[in-house]
Amino acid sequence: MATKLINRCLCTKVFASPSCLASSALVRRDYTIDRTILSKLKTCDGHMQDLCGFLSTTTANVRLCVIDYAGLSDNPRDKQSFIKLYRCIKEVAVDCLGIVKVYRRHDILKGDVAKKFKSRKGPVRRSA
Repeated sequence: MATKLINRCLCTKVFASPSCLASSALVRRDYTIDRTILSKLKTCDGHMQDLCGFLSTTTANVRLCVIDYAGLSDNPRDKQSFIKLYRCIKEVAVDCLGIVKVYRRHDILKGDVAKKFKSRKGPVRRSA
């Protein structure tokens, strides 16, 4: 999965949340996590709390890349709150079945784009 994000979306950092539910609040994920799971994931830069730390301190514009519309969360309001909280997130790229679509921050917060993130329609194969 990390390799897919690096190759298709040209990600320079990859964060994973290997043991949480898609319905759990984004900013509350991974407070307690077994780091041995993350150490087994190649090219992974950390978990959700590491991502939050990075987003809190970076001065760069960020494109958040996810696999599938529910890859980040299956709660559109939670996604909107997360993007609103971290102003450095300027775009969200979604790799859905090999097609990458990019959405601007404004469109996610104010437009109808949030409806696309409503929920997953079925299981998504994440690994090659």
